[in-house]
Amino acid sequence: MGGVSHVARLLLQRRLLLPPANPRPGDPRRRGGRRVGHQPGWLGLAAAFPPALLAGAERGGKFDSGAIFLCAQPVVLEDEVRFYYGAYSQGATGSDDSKLTTGIGLATLPRDRFAGLQPQPRSDQPTLKKPLEKVGQVTLRPLDLTGVRALELNADAAGGEVRVEVLDAAGKRLRGFSRDDAVAVTGDSLRHSVGWQQHRIGDLSAGNYMLRLHLSNATAYALTMRK
Repeated sequence: MGGVSHVARLLLQRRLLLPPANPRPGDPRRRGGRRVGHQPGWLGLAAAFPPALLAGAERGGKFDSGAIFLCAQPVVLEDEVRFYYGAYSQGATGSDDSKLTTGIGLATLPRDRFAGLQPQPRSDQPTLKKPLEKVGQVTLRPLDLTGVRALELNADAAGGEVRVEVLDAAGKRLRGFSRDDAVAVTGDSLRHSVGWQQHRIGDLSAGNYMLRLHLSNATAYALTMRK
């Protein structure tokens, strides 16, 4: 089974997103969120980095509270990414070699979770009938789903859910693959199965389609297509 992972890095570079519908000039939320495609809500970026690499300076006196030197290449495993690093307890310049402490450290991050997309806490733009709380959506650019037999979603939906619907290349919903037909993704997993009540992704005819993720109090990190 081959897999092609569209990780959050691609989302951040907007290589898979539809052109954004920008807020009007002067809207105070212009900097706080970004509307993508035709979503009924605002999405924000949920950046993540190993806490061990960020908290060293706050631990004062620890071997990695002064300077950290990362390996050029992280170690990518099935379920996590490992960052081995060397460090010492004083700054990069002006340190007293007779007093500093040195060591080798390890920081980890769940696989493909450098950054994710999550709804803004509240969306109340004029186009909405009523304000939305932690609800948003993102639509990916057309993807060739020929031969794809399964979709896996890396997402944290422990406090909510994610539903995936399929649109044709023109952006029209497909019968049986709508949001209402989708099986809700809940819980926190690197490999949620994406499906619909009566269909599988493999039931689609060969061609290009757009995937739309509906998020409710959830964060999506990566989408993998399995062939």
